Amino acid sequence: RGSSSDNDVKKEEDIASNNRSSHHYHRRELSSFLNLPPNVTPKNVILTLRPNYPLIKELERDWPVEIRLSDVPLLIPRSIYYRRVVLGTLLASTLLLSIGIITPANVLSAYYVPSQSMIPTIMPGDTLLVEKVTKKLTSLKKGEMIMFYPPNRLIEIERSQGVVVPPKQAFVKRVVAVPGDTVEVLKGITYVNGLRVEETSARENVAATTTLPTDSWTIPEIVLDSNSVFVLGDNPARSVDSRCWGTLPLKNIIGRPIYRIGPFNRIGSF
Repeated sequence: RGSSSDNDVKKEEDIASNNRSSHHYHRRELSSFLNLPPNVTPKNVILTLRPNYPLIKELERDWPVEIRLSDVPLLIPRSIYYRRVVLGTLLASTLLLSIGIITPANVLSAYYVPSQSMIPTIMPGDTLLVEKVTKKLTSLKKGEMIMFYPPNRLIEIERSQGVVVPPKQAFVKRVVAVPGDTVEVLKGITYVNGLRVEETSARENVAATTTLPTDSWTIPEIVLDSNSVFVLGDNPARSVDSRCWGTLPLKNIIGRPIYRIGPFNRIGSF
């Protein structure tokens, strides 16, 4: 919408929603991309924008938003966003460490993942950098990955199969329901607020070994209390998750994985 007049405003509707959403632009690149007439300046261009990856709670708002092109400092890809989160966490942690409020183990830790439950997002052998600060500052959101200690029910199930799970062994799953949500599991299929959760199936990526008896997993409809979430693995055929052992207490959560630091050929964001 617009013309070549200085008083007119050109509007590009929702760049993130079309097939150009995988691209990220600096302000100068956006100007070139929009093919602005010579007499139209960035102040005369209004963009309708929404992020194409989750933001931290403090940056969330009602999307989309309208903003003048001249006010857009930089649109950054997910990898750079998480690098900056890591850097910001390290800087804040350094300050808190210097005054003795926290210790290094309270901020960042690395965890090795041996299982196939999160394929293809996380592969067996990946090492994840997990930050532990924001879990105390922001609420969990659906779709976020979390690292957590096993709840008692999971330890009991593993023990019944002859597997000893140390209480401090870390697990990683994805949050699909948060406090206040209604959850039901029917033959291994999860429904949140009456809608089926679309799981990421990775069966074709997994070796042809036995899968779990998920068809026998059933949980009557429950409403999550303020102290629990419901989590699933991205590879449902090989994931022992909340469908099997129930809700996850918030107190068991270690933090949010923010970066893959190993192996070398897979270093990067998720």
